Amino acid sequence: MFGTFHIAAKCILGCGLALAVLALFGSAYAKSTEKVLYAFTGGASDGALPAAGMIADGEGNLYGTTSEGGGTGCGGVGCGTVFELSPLQGGGWNESVLYKFLGGTDGADPDVTLIVDGAGNLYGTTSLGGSDNCGAGSGCGIVFEISPQKRGWKEKVLYSFTTKSRDDRDVTVQPPQITKPDVWAPNGVVFGSDGNLYGFAFLGGRCEQNGHLIACYGGGFELKKPSRPRGAWNEKVIYRVKDLANGGPEGPPIFDASGNLYGVTVGANYGSVFALQPPAAKGAWTESSLYTFQGGSDGGYPAPGLVFDASGNLYGATTGYNSLAGNVIELTPAQNGAWNETPLWTFTNSAEGSTPTAVPVLDAAGDFYGMTQAGGQNNLGVVYELSPQNGGWNETVLYSFAGGGDGATPQGTLLDSNGVMYGTTSAGGNGGCFDNAGCGTVFEVVP
Repeated sequence: MFGTFHIAAKCILGCGLALAVLALFGSAYAKSTEKVLYAFTGGASDGALPAAGMIADGEGNLYGTTSEGGGTGCGGVGCGTVFELSPLQGGGWNESVLYKFLGGTDGADPDVTLIVDGAGNLYGTTSLGGSDNCGAGSGCGIVFEISPQKRGWKEKVLYSFTTKSRDDRDVTVQPPQITKPDVWAPNGVVFGSDGNLYGFAFLGGRCEQNGHLIACYGGGFELKKPSRPRGAWNEKVIYRVKDLANGGPEGPPIFDASGNLYGVTVGANYGSVFALQPPAAKGAWTESSLYTFQGGSDGGYPAPGLVFDASGNLYGATTGYNSLAGNVIELTPAQNGAWNETPLWTFTNSAEGSTPTAVPVLDAAGDFYGMTQAGGQNNLGVVYELSPQNGGWNETVLYSFAGGGDGATPQGTLLDSNGVMYGTTSAGGNGGCFDNAGCGTVFEVVP
């Protein structure tokens, strides 16, 4: 069913993308073609508010998630969906909802890009829902599988996260006597070369008492594939965040060729980039802090996602905040395990866009494409291109969203397929949702 997948910043088997070095050169506007392929309607029959990128199969079908819609649960807005968009002969697209989350043990709020295995099964996480109410009734999140059947698609919960520690004590009690707590609020998974699933979770893990509050900032986990058909996936927490000042991991991890995991954290401070090294034999994973953002010209509040080039350099983006502009960054390994951070492109909170949503993608010609969720002619986000020019880089705004039927506030990472860029917006479209501001769209941009 599935052929070659073009997945930006969400690697299936620890892949890396070859990236070039960015340098500030200039900005311009270009007239590119934007087309809305589908406008979500919300309600019981459709999804709403997509907040992640998409994947594609060899037949050109697109697969993604919406964080709301699909029913009347989760406060009346719906608990989210998994959807498919299929191109029609003669033009146009057909949207199918493959699964509607109910908000109970099956999960709620799927807001990450899906991954796929060789049999065409889709995998992802929900940040809410599951078998534990997580102390507030909203659930701790799950890892799920969506499998094609003769009559539609079927969801299977591979793991439901919990507030319970490994010795069955509840982490929500005060004072919290916690020894080996689980993590919760997962935000994406990736396949390892061993066929197991690996991911990060934003909450849970090692918790600390702070006055009358308990602070828990997540960690990393592994789901070991079953040894027999229909067996259970076994979860193991491989890392619990120790430096709570930088917050919890955001977005799925990526692997390098040696099996190390890399990710970013977001919290009260400006965030960080970190790596996890697997044990040589039996033992614990080892965490290394690669870079801690200072909130100056280096950027702050990293967007989900990192990517490698062929030389082992890491690239990402920071969203910025208020007067702190977002940027595109490079991290290069130095001596003694240290890494150097360089801001390669800085957005100016103007018509060129601001607040990038994720790391940009690279095409075969060496140009970068990405999105910002703010800025542009209407301050509703842009699709941009960075292209090499005279030893530097030139930014071209390919499209500036207007907030009507064309969509607004693009989210996730662009999908590059044969020179056409596909993406989602979390607002705009045909109205409805949030004071008739629109339920979001799927769009394409042809540079």
